Amino acid sequence: MQRAKFLILFIFISSTTFGQILDDSTKAIYGPKTVKYFTETDVFNNQSIKYDIDTVFENFHQKFLIQRIFKFQLQDLGNNGTSSKPIFISANTNLGVQLGMNAFQASELDLKQVKYYNTKSPYSEMIYFQGGKGQDYAKFIHSQNITKQFNVAVELENFASTKILGFPNGRDDRLLKNWNASIQSNYTSKNNKYLILGGFNFFSHYQVEQGGILPSGKINFDETFAFTNEVVKMTQASTTQKSRNIHTYQQYKLANGFQVFHVFDLNIIGNKFIDKQALISKSNGFYKLKSIKNDVIQDSIGYYNVDNKFGFKGRFKGYNYRVHARIRNLGGAFADSSLLKKTELYMGFWTAYYFKDSSNKLIAEGEIGANADYYLKGNFTSKFGYVQFVNSNFSPSFVQKYGFLMFSDEKKPLNLKQSNLTELLISPYIPKIKNIELKPFLSLSNINNHIYFDSLVNTKQFEKNIRLIRIGLQSIVYKKKWIFESLASFNQSSQLTILRIPTLFVDASISKSYTFAKKLLLQSGVHLNFQTKYFADAYNPQNGQFFIQNYMKVRGYPSFDFFTNMKVNRVRLTFHVNNFTNIQNNLEFKIAEKINKGYFSTPSYTALPMSIGFGVNWPLYD
Repeated sequence: MQRAKFLILFIFISSTTFGQILDDSTKAIYGPKTVKYFTETDVFNNQSIKYDIDTVFENFHQKFLIQRIFKFQLQDLGNNGTSSKPIFISANTNLGVQLGMNAFQASELDLKQVKYYNTKSPYSEMIYFQGGKGQDYAKFIHSQNITKQFNVAVELENFASTKILGFPNGRDDRLLKNWNASIQSNYTSKNNKYLILGGFNFFSHYQVEQGGILPSGKINFDETFAFTNEVVKMTQASTTQKSRNIHTYQQYKLANGFQVFHVFDLNIIGNKFIDKQALISKSNGFYKLKSIKNDVIQDSIGYYNVDNKFGFKGRFKGYNYRVHARIRNLGGAFADSSLLKKTELYMGFWTAYYFKDSSNKLIAEGEIGANADYYLKGNFTSKFGYVQFVNSNFSPSFVQKYGFLMFSDEKKPLNLKQSNLTELLISPYIPKIKNIELKPFLSLSNINNHIYFDSLVNTKQFEKNIRLIRIGLQSIVYKKKWIFESLASFNQSSQLTILRIPTLFVDASISKSYTFAKKLLLQSGVHLNFQTKYFADAYNPQNGQFFIQNYMKVRGYPSFDFFTNMKVNRVRLTFHVNNFTNIQNNLEFKIAEKINKGYFSTPSYTALPMSIGFGVNWPLYD
């Protein structure tokens, strides 16, 4: 696999270099300005916007690893692509009974968010990242217009990480392997009355489940930073999740300002957990079975849902509007499939009003249906700022209601109520002051009937209100070629025994851009992420869920990364040092000795020690 990635990169670079030689002697016809893309959201909202592809080299280092893509607001198991969850809860607008196994969701391509291209010439893009501690990432995109109205794009993405715990056998002893393989297409009729777009994605994620560090003979977890020499709780366990997703959107214009549309979604998910040394795992605190007959325990779940959304949309007296009906069929394959098989019906709307002043707009949307699930969402943008209100009432997931039966002697499903979340976000507008941009925000949330997993990994429901508050500031300061960017927030939960969040969250970077030899554009800087210590949820490999724990606080550690981004002609490169304050096995390094040790991203899971990586992005336009 490693050799194959290098071979693909070599072939791609060779072909691109040949194209560049031609460009040196002939006039370049095609380039970034001849490749455009649009999004389904804009089409759905009757907005005709064509975007240029990304060619910016500033902050290019954030294009690869998942934590950087999500602005470090994910809690994971310490390595790229491992099981994760959002640090801050948000309103759920994905109504209906869901499977609830979302630990790998951040690694999966969302077909509703893909780019739909329109290219005047074939367009290809290769991204490759080689990280320290066995992090590999490769992505290939090729898009080509078959006709002026018809485009097809192929996207392949693969990444892997090596174990950093539990005595790994070299770089090839993989902790996880991930694949996304997709094909997307869009077609518009010559008279522009009919449009269809969509795609297919195959997702495969394999993760070795280690259960975290076993602190045998240690006084506390602060002393467990031997990384690869640490003993882990699970030695022969793994989770494999595969999914196949099909998504299409089509619309037809019946008259000016009036269209009918149809959205189709098919999602098929298979999740398999296996532990070949279950007796050892049980002795380390896993499984609620009173007895295990043999040393192998496994569980497989199959799940599917088919969505069909029909509706019409248009414009009436200055309002853009949309009305739809949605039929959702779902089912599964496991011990008792009847628990999940059902049909759900939903009705929804969307409307937007754009004021004469283009900076002012009001948007409202909502949906209601089966099990009294609903959501209402509204936002108002003006010259004074931005306000958003969301109220969502949603059903418990299958795993929350039935998942504890998988590895337990209990057989009675739970009677859970729907959860409700109300969220108000206020972000006042502050005029730019010279080279300073400030964007303060206030987020107020109220959660009722919150469902969670307690310290014994039992599903629980807190029937009282939980109030969350976040007060924060995003800022950008320019000083000649220096840029300082930051996001800082103060966060508070009214029920810290149930819903834990760090009191302070800071993500900031300082960098300088400059030119070398009049050809090479560079940006060098330092990135900081800091979260105050808190009892973050622990992870349960059995059902892929995070649960309440009271034995260990994590973070409280300022993680510093160094990066240098470069651009030569159309080629972008990056050099990155992760967690550079963590110098291992250096007894003479006495400065910031506590920082030097490392930190935990999730209880029992240490984050990556210092590592070095590099990446390259090479586009080809003809």
